[in-house]
Amino acid sequence: MEIIQLIVSTSVIVAGILLVGFLNKRYELGLEDNTSGGWAFSNCASYPKRLAEKDQIIKNLSERVAVLEKLVTDPQEQLKQEIDSL
Repeated sequence: MEIIQLIVSTSVIVAGILLVGFLNKRYELGLEDNTSGGWAFSNCASYPKRLAEKDQIIKNLSERVAVLEKLVTDPQEQLKQEIDSL
């Protein structure tokens, strides 16, 4: 029984490591430390850059939504759409 538990425990650990490695490569999480070849969970150098990029994208999208809301709620634009639909 002990051998089975050891094999199952080892298999679960290996599967977890492989899953983390796969997710890191798939979603570019930046969990690898390229200088030593090990894992660097707490030292992710690309995190601030990626966060700034996402903030910029959110800002741009918010501005676009504001423009679209203005166009949709503009009474002249609504009148023009009604005339065009006739």
